[in-house]
Amino acid sequence: MKLKQIIYLTIVVLVVLGFAGFLKSRQPVKQQNASAQNSVLTADSNFYDFGSVPINGGKVEKIFQIRNPSDSSVFLKEMHTSCMCTEATLELNGQAFGPFGMPGHAALPQISMPLAASASANVKVVFDPAAHGPSGIGTIERVVTLVTSDGEIQFNIKANVTP
Repeated sequence: MKLKQIIYLTIVVLVVLGFAGFLKSRQPVKQQNASAQNSVLTADSNFYDFGSVPINGGKVEKIFQIRNPSDSSVFLKEMHTSCMCTEATLELNGQAFGPFGMPGHAALPQISMPLAASASANVKVVFDPAAHGPSGIGTIERVVTLVTSDGEIQFNIKANVTP
């Protein structure tokens, strides 16, 4: 093969892979139960629909409250989001941990904090409708996962990003 043909073939393969990745990222995530993966933690809710959010309207946020109903502490290990357009912060005992984002886009800080028996904390989820630019217009669904010593708890958000 000539060098020119190899270059063209490489470009075609990269375009196809990029398009496949784009289509995969546009697929909606499945809504999951807040007590996913057998976590003992409970939440006031695990799903929030922001409704219509203008792309240039600024970031929107939702605070989910979690509680440890057990008789012993649960160790909070880490938190991450399903997309770089979403950040989450853990608010525990007057301290904020985070923000946490998507794995692979930046180093994710560790939480490494216990949630005492019968204690509660907040998970603040912030969505930036402008993060994807004009290609981000339409319905989005994102997930925030809090990893604990006894499993995971997930929070789902949805929005319709408008021009």
